[in-house]
Amino acid sequence: MLSTHKKNIIVGTVFLAFVAICFMASLSISNPSTSSDPGPAAYPQFVLVLLALCAVGVILTPDDTTPDNQPRDWRYVAAVFGTILGYVILLSTVGYILATLLFVAMMLLLAGERRVPIIAIYSVVLPLVLFYIFSEYLSIALPAGLIEGFIQ
Repeated sequence: MLSTHKKNIIVGTVFLAFVAICFMASLSISNPSTSSDPGPAAYPQFVLVLLALCAVGVILTPDDTTPDNQPRDWRYVAAVFGTILGYVILLSTVGYILATLLFVAMMLLLAGERRVPIIAIYSVVLPLVLFYIFSEYLSIALPAGLIEGFIQ
């Protein structure tokens, strides 16, 4: 039986190879003629770099002391998938900022965070900062939704 660390190395390496293949494929996305526009490949490449960092983190994770026979709670998994599904649905109806605020708050609650100030700060600051970065620096329009009149 493989140790958890060896499993992490195998899974992380396979995932890193998959990310590298996806990144190579993203290089074929045509870029605009202007040098100031990052183009449509910028966001997927940004996400792929973050995923590569996660893969490296998995590779570097030492042996886990948690037993493999620890029971898994299917309700938690269902709640996470339900939250993601709700986020996708809300994104087009209420807009990026409000949908992301609710998504971050719910994911923090599911992760076990119970301190209301921490949940409030992350849930408000993260969507606003990301919205600003995407709209101002990357010139990518995110759905404004219900607060469209307030942010223009």
